[in-house]
Amino acid sequence: MNSLSPNPSPDVTSDAAVYDQCHKPDGISVTEARQEPGLRSPDVQPEHKAKITRDITLPATHPSKAFNVTFNWAQVPVDNFGKHIELILGIFMDLGLSKPEQAGVEYTLQAYNDNVIALQTNTLPDHSVLSEFVYGDLAKETKHFPKSLQNELNMLSLHFRILQASEFYNFALLDKELMADLKAFIQEQKDPRVEELMAGSGWLNKSLTELGVDVVSSDNFSLRGIRTAFPEGLAKAFGIQEHYHLMRPVPGATVRQINAINALQESDRNIVLMCYPNPNPTYLRKLLDESKRTGKVVIHIAPDGESFDKLIPSEKSGSTFEVLKNAPVSKIKTQILEIGYWKDLPKPWQPVTPRAELPQ
Repeated sequence: MNSLSPNPSPDVTSDAAVYDQCHKPDGISVTEARQEPGLRSPDVQPEHKAKITRDITLPATHPSKAFNVTFNWAQVPVDNFGKHIELILGIFMDLGLSKPEQAGVEYTLQAYNDNVIALQTNTLPDHSVLSEFVYGDLAKETKHFPKSLQNELNMLSLHFRILQASEFYNFALLDKELMADLKAFIQEQKDPRVEELMAGSGWLNKSLTELGVDVVSSDNFSLRGIRTAFPEGLAKAFGIQEHYHLMRPVPGATVRQINAINALQESDRNIVLMCYPNPNPTYLRKLLDESKRTGKVVIHIAPDGESFDKLIPSEKSGSTFEVLKNAPVSKIKTQILEIGYWKDLPKPWQPVTPRAELPQ
């Protein structure tokens, strides 16, 4: 739960004291965290901390935007991301690309710019950097690009995902188009109340609440206990420091600290929302079985390749995820959106067991 008022006092100690009462991580207070060199809490709102660190000037056909830093500890990593964009600008201008190809690259770089600004202002972009709207045509063209440009665009995508997760505690690719699809589906249900599990820092809670969706969110904040979410040294290679022990709800979000299965068992809401949940098959199956018991519809947003049926094969579980017809689907590359019910397979059904090897 975000405890700050719309116009918080710029006094750091009082803000930290309020936050500590509601969100104190195990073993560290926000007051202590603020004393760690190079780290600052984002509790103080942008009017107290805004600082333009880099103005990414794209060609005249595209508007110039500035990276407006609101999280002080993200200042250097965001500045480095701006330099990465400028590096690509310098590369592709000299590669002899056609005008449509140049326009595609410029548009994509502008989208990255806009996505970073959205993160820093605790909002969502109109379109994710990997949405069909932004990336669709470019993906068809990049196979013809010189290898150096292909590599840099791939590295920029990786750079963005690490920046997004490590500095802003947002692991999913969320945009306003996705929120509009979710809102439309949710409001069509007889009971449009939503129970969000494993909500992390609450980006979905904030965004859906602002759209008028009745959503309650929870997380056990176990992310605070991990040291790195990426292969060793990868974040540091981009000049990014991972500090998940300082994760807290994004300003404007309300996230209750509770175990997901307990939250689900207590809930009388009809819709369950899980966005980038822990992909552990055993735990997910417990949540899905509980949702099935009470007849809840499940909304699942996850990386491509982590659908429920892939993580929990029906031949082992005796159940399958039945996707609703006409429900919205993902419009974002590398990310799935599946909406439906966890259902038992028709009887008779027997679990598949490995066949014994025949004697040689």
